[in-house]
Amino acid sequence: MGLSQNVEAAKKDFTEKEIALQRFLQNPVNLNETRTMLAKSSENSDEAIALKGWERIFSAHVIENEEVKCIWNFVFKSGTGAAT
Repeated sequence: MGLSQNVEAAKKDFTEKEIALQRFLQNPVNLNETRTMLAKSSENSDEAIALKGWERIFSAHVIENEEVKCIWNFVFKSGTGAAT
């Protein structure tokens, strides 16, 4: 069940993996590359369908507006937000 005898080590490991996942999802390069590949793919191909899914995932996590990105960074760096 994924239970560890060392709870603190398990928490640290989980936190590190969660941060890595969030960085991957929030990386604007991934969104841009997905959009580039999507533009080159056939409209209804299996590849296009998969890429559209990835585009939706990245779009839900990437902050593209620079003003909003600055506000988000301020909120979370000031310690008032929950993200790390």
